[in-house]
Amino acid sequence: MQKGITIGICDDNAVDRNKLQKFCERVLKDMEMDNHTFYLFQSAEEVLYYCENMKNKRIDILFLDIEMPGMDGICLKNKLVDSPLIWRILFTTYYREKVFDAFGLKTIGFLLKPVMEKDVSHWLSYIKKEVAGATYATLEKGKLIPKEDILYCCAEGNYTKVYIKDKMGANTYVLIARKLRDLEQEWGNSFIRIHKSYLVNLCHVSGLDHVVHMKVAEKELPIGRSYKEKAKEQYVAYGKEKIKGRI
Repeated sequence: MQKGITIGICDDNAVDRNKLQKFCERVLKDMEMDNHTFYLFQSAEEVLYYCENMKNKRIDILFLDIEMPGMDGICLKNKLVDSPLIWRILFTTYYREKVFDAFGLKTIGFLLKPVMEKDVSHWLSYIKKEVAGATYATLEKGKLIPKEDILYCCAEGNYTKVYIKDKMGANTYVLIARKLRDLEQEWGNSFIRIHKSYLVNLCHVSGLDHVVHMKVAEKELPIGRSYKEKAKEQYVAYGKEKIKGRI
């Protein structure tokens, strides 16, 4: 059996919590995943307490109810942006109109209540693949993010804006106190320098000519004259490696 994943369920309704856990257990058994762990939370405050006190026990996916007494799921999502202990968030709600407020850095989607087992199966399969294939980049001390979530970086003096893959487009970024050249050296060959102010993740590039075409939101980034030839060589080499299945 494949090593299990860690699942969090945050819902103030005990019936919904237990039902979702049973769905997950059946799905994981069918997927032949063993040793999975569950953490059940009755409130957003309990999740925050977990993040402050349970070091090095990352929750791979948090099923998060939007409507809860006290702090709601949307507010909690915003507070979890910098937490390395919550990797992915999947919202649950009875109200479709609430969904648009739920998107963000760690959000992968939502489930309309009453939750169906087939929908749980879809998202756990998604997480299983991510957990198996994820590699991480260090933003700052203690802050890790899957490399595939990074679109590109933009220099801001001694700081860098790291633009993150977002369900609503490419406008979400994290400002970190690190220089672009340090990230370029640390993150490896899938990230290439195209300009003195830009570093891009090749897995999100759809084309490269006089500009770099990003897959997300049809974004175009400039290529500096002195970077152009090397950037093209790296782009072609990356494509060849991908075709061979090495990336």
